[in-house]
Formats: sequence, C-alpha cells, structure tokens
Amino acid sequence: MRTPFSQKLKPPLKLEVIFCVRGVVSPLLANIYLHYVFDLWVDAWRKKCAHGDVVVVRYADDNVLGFQDRAEADRFLGEFRERLGKFGLELHPDKTRRIEFGRFAEQDRRKRGEGKPETFDFWDSRTSAGRTGTGTLR
Repeated sequence: MRTPFSQKLKPPLKLEVIFCVRGVVSPLLANIYLHYVFDLWVDAWRKKCAHGDVVVVRYADDNVLGFQDRAEADRFLGEFRERLGKFGLELHPDKTRRIEFGRFAEQDRRKRGEGKPETFDFWDSRTSAGRTGTGTLR
C-alpha cells in the first residue's frame, strides 16, 4: 500500500493490518453483540410470551435461565435456538440442558424415583437444588 508519505521515503513504507481476536476488545464486543442478540430479545420474549416467572442471569457469554413452567422452558429453548441461528450462532450441545431446580426439585424427583437433583457449574461455582447437612436449601 502506498501512502503520500511513502513517496518521500526510501524504501516505501509497508503497512500491515493485523486483526486482534483475543484480548480486552473481544469480550467487550461479544457483550455488545449479545446485548442485542440475547438481552433485548429475552426481555421482549419474557414480556410477550411468558406466563410464569422467568429469571435470567447472564455473565459474558454464559447464561442461566429459570422458568416456573417446564413447557415454557422447552418453548423458550426452541425459539432461542432459532434466534441464534439467524445470527449464525448455536448453543453448545454439551453445555446446554434443562434441569429441575428449586425448592421442590428434590422431593419431586424422589417421588418419581429419579434421585438427587442435578448440579450445574456457573463461573466455577457448582450449584444444586439440594439441602445442606442441616437440612436447609442450598
């Protein structure tokens, strides 16, 4: 690439453009992008489509969502997959799952003979819908 200044310099100035895909700017851009792809959309979905409570926690590109109704959670997951597809994105199959959670999860699973509630990790913190050794909810 020649610039007005390169004509006066010997040898000509060579410019090279390098794109940074790691570093501080990448998480910042991802957060801006996810604000439009996820945050605004999920807020509108919650107001327009949800009948029960919906809790949303997002930290960077990790999300945890809680739904009062299982059918609503399933419907959201399907519509969210479609939403991501419009942007060329998809959910990681090993990191995306629906689990039973809340204060009745343990007794409901016990009634069905399914054992203890599942756990999940969210930013290096293991979370479960069980009870502590003293019997209080975790």
